[in-house]
Amino acid sequence: MTSASTVSRTTATRSHTAGAGRRCRLAPRALLALLLPLALLACDGAEEREAAYFNRGKALYETGDYSKAALELKNARQINPLNFEALYYLGLIAEKQGNFRDAFNAYQAVLEQKPAHVGANLHIGRIHLMSGDVDKAKAEAAKALEAEPENIEARALRGAAYLREGRLAEARADALFTLSKDRTNVAATSVLVGVLEKEDKTADAIALLKKTTAGNPKETALRLLLIELYRRQKDVVGIETVYRELFATEPKNLSYRTDLARFLVAFGEKDKAETLLRETVATLAEDENAKLVLIDFLANQRSVEQAEGALKAFIKERPENAELKFGLAQLYVKHAQHDKAEAVLREIESGSKVKSAGIRARTTLARLRLMKGDAEAASALVKQVLAEDSANADALVTRARLLLRDGKRDQAIADLRHVLRDNPGNTEALGLVAEAHLRGGDLDLAAENLRLLLASDPRNDEARLMLARIHIRQRNHDRAISLVDQVLERSPQAVDALRLREEILLAQRKLEPAMETAKRLLKIEGEKSRGYVSIGRVYQAEGKHVEALDAFRKGYAEDRTSTLALTGIVQSHLALKQADEAVLLLNGLIKESPQNVYAYNLLGEVYATEKAAPKAEQAFLQAAKLRQDWTLPYLNLSRLMLAEKKPDRAVAVLKSGLEHAPGDATLQLTLASAQQAVKDIDGAIATYCSVLEGNPRMDIAANNLAALIADYKYEDQQDLDSALQLAQRFQNSQNPFYLDTLGWLNYRKGDYGLAVVFLARAIEARPENPHVNFHLGMAHYKAGNQTEARRYLEKAIKLAEGDTEIVGEAKSALQAL
Repeated sequence: MTSASTVSRTTATRSHTAGAGRRCRLAPRALLALLLPLALLACDGAEEREAAYFNRGKALYETGDYSKAALELKNARQINPLNFEALYYLGLIAEKQGNFRDAFNAYQAVLEQKPAHVGANLHIGRIHLMSGDVDKAKAEAAKALEAEPENIEARALRGAAYLREGRLAEARADALFTLSKDRTNVAATSVLVGVLEKEDKTADAIALLKKTTAGNPKETALRLLLIELYRRQKDVVGIETVYRELFATEPKNLSYRTDLARFLVAFGEKDKAETLLRETVATLAEDENAKLVLIDFLANQRSVEQAEGALKAFIKERPENAELKFGLAQLYVKHAQHDKAEAVLREIESGSKVKSAGIRARTTLARLRLMKGDAEAASALVKQVLAEDSANADALVTRARLLLRDGKRDQAIADLRHVLRDNPGNTEALGLVAEAHLRGGDLDLAAENLRLLLASDPRNDEARLMLARIHIRQRNHDRAISLVDQVLERSPQAVDALRLREEILLAQRKLEPAMETAKRLLKIEGEKSRGYVSIGRVYQAEGKHVEALDAFRKGYAEDRTSTLALTGIVQSHLALKQADEAVLLLNGLIKESPQNVYAYNLLGEVYATEKAAPKAEQAFLQAAKLRQDWTLPYLNLSRLMLAEKKPDRAVAVLKSGLEHAPGDATLQLTLASAQQAVKDIDGAIATYCSVLEGNPRMDIAANNLAALIADYKYEDQQDLDSALQLAQRFQNSQNPFYLDTLGWLNYRKGDYGLAVVFLARAIEARPENPHVNFHLGMAHYKAGNQTEARRYLEKAIKLAEGDTEIVGEAKSALQAL
């Protein structure tokens, strides 16, 4: 196809992106009679050893000795790699150890060998449910029930999924079925409690939990659920009573005592919380973390000075204890006393007799340097640590942060994977891997890592909200809001969750609940400005621009630094045809503060909307000058230049932006588009290649590069083969433009039948697109399907009115028919 097609197609793409036994080796025929008995004995011996290893591993698993159990099970699989039961137990061990990635992979491998393995289905389903993927959890439960219709664990899993979906009748039925077979089943009890809660029968739910736990002092999961119900009822006596039961069962469990102290603080009983934590320090005298929990309480609820004094007293009692000194450094960091923190860390580094403590001090110093913006010093410290300990997790994670900062995502991911090989449950590494994939545009991999993170750390609300944002980008708003509501169920005043909820509801045009969410924000202390902004956004969606303007002004009055409120005011003025008011406001702000980069950028946007291109250009240039690494002014100015039919200027602006923000994918993609506009195809190809070097999984860049080669470089077989290989990732895509590219590449390669397959899938989604119709018509033409060729070519001519290239080529093909 021609350049016009490629520009249209790549632009359009961007707009839409968003147990078998081991066999014995037979002896040669001549020796068969002699060796057959020995061969059979060898097989019998191997099978006996395999069974012995497996049985020992299984027994050790049951006693909780997971490390030794894993060794025995691995020995069994060395003898017989097809022993899927050994692999299943290795998955169970990984799950017990919090290694959900390896557990998930093990269960998947089991199912590849034995698709009807119910245990693997159930455990994969639970992992999906923990990470919020209800549909996949239900699918695994369905597979298990297909194999075993009466399986109570599968019914409990399905019931939990139904509960998440709000299907209370189905959830109740599954829970009651399970409890009729096993009245103490924890999962089913939790589902039934959830149903009762949804029906506003909290008292019944509490009674059920009290009855179920009364005869079982070791049942912790249901007691923790009971505590959560008491929390929602603000029943501090009930909470404390249950926690005291847990103390009696697990006297050395610090987390229970810490959690109770937090509840007491939340209910205003600070003195009681302090008494509890001081008792905990005495009870768990050898646990330094107990002391650090008390210090954290004192810093937050009393004073930093009191916390500092108490911690120094603990250090005086145990001067060789590095953990307490690290706690002091952390106290200083948390309260922005960075010089004091550095002094403590330097003391640990130079004075500790334990090498690991010195290394940890240096990695902590590196993080502190990075926090203060001194990347060079941080990098030097990390380099020192890795020279001594190349596998140091903290140093590798810090180096990954530095690499991400520089746009080197693949190198960052390599470091993080190294960390996760040794510690698969490292939540910081999992979170950074997800962030790296997200920056690279690979939403599926980012989501996968976030699900693993949530399986390891189910209460990680930051990860849950990040996963929700991915679902928003994938236009899966129902799944996104389900995740957000899970956060708000635990923390009703979680500001980030409320903001995201409002955003999702606005995208769904559910304006009444969006307004309700906005008003919840308004009631939170310190969030009045954002609350008014949210209300203004809802009014905007309703077309009530006068009311929106009033709300945004109130938000701006609450916080004069709010760029969201200022943007809302300007947008409302424009909607009300009051551009002069917006210009007056922004020029006034610039007069007050000549360094106000946001005001300059907004002023440029107003002028651009009003077709005052020279003034818009000057405003964007000033914004870029004031903050050279901010990409938005460059993007705005380049779009202005393209609108003004000055693509050469657009290219120059974007290249200037990349000098100050090297590796920024949005700038690069926009530059490639501008290069196509000036017919610099080689330049555009080079730019897309540069994007893919830093973001090899970025589909839009892969598609646009492959499309350019299909349109302009297809005569070079090496380039064509490379493009076709790059586009193979789109075979199962639902994106019609990606399918169009793959189909057109196959056409160029001469594989017309395969081209028709992919292009037919593209036309289903975009039946009125002239380029897709033209490509499908040409593929049918070359494949000898004359009727279909005529149909699509004639439609392409009709749709491509004004596009002389499509019309000309389509007419030539029709004449040839």
